[in-house]
Amino acid sequence: MINAISFAELIAALAEGEYTKTELREITGLHHATISKYLEQLRKRQVVRISEFKRDAGGRAFVARFTMNPEQLPDAKYPKKATSAMRSRLYRQRLKSKQLNQMMAGVLNEFCDRN
Repeated sequence: MINAISFAELIAALAEGEYTKTELREITGLHHATISKYLEQLRKRQVVRISEFKRDAGGRAFVARFTMNPEQLPDAKYPKKATSAMRSRLYRQRLKSKQLNQMMAGVLNEFCDRN
C-alpha cells in the first residue's frame, strides 16, 4: 500500500508539470503497478488527465504524459495510426534522404582526395 509521503510526492510531481508513468516511478520510487492504479483512480475523479501522447525512446509506441486537471479538461486524444500510404511516403522520404547523403559523401570524398 502507498504511504502518505509517497502519495504526496506523486501529487506534487503532477502539480509541477507533465510526467510519464516511468518518470513518476523514478521520482516517487513506487512500483509501476501502484502508479498505474492511482493514476487510473485520479483520472476517474478528473483530478489528473492525460495531457499528451509522445513517442517512446524507440519512436514506436505512444506514451501518455499525465498532469493535474484543475480545469476539468478531457484527456488528450490518442494519435491515429498512420495509413499504409503515409507509411509508404515516409519510407520513400527516408530512402531519398539516404541516397542524397550517400551522394554528398561521395562528392566530399572526391574533393578531399584531390586536395
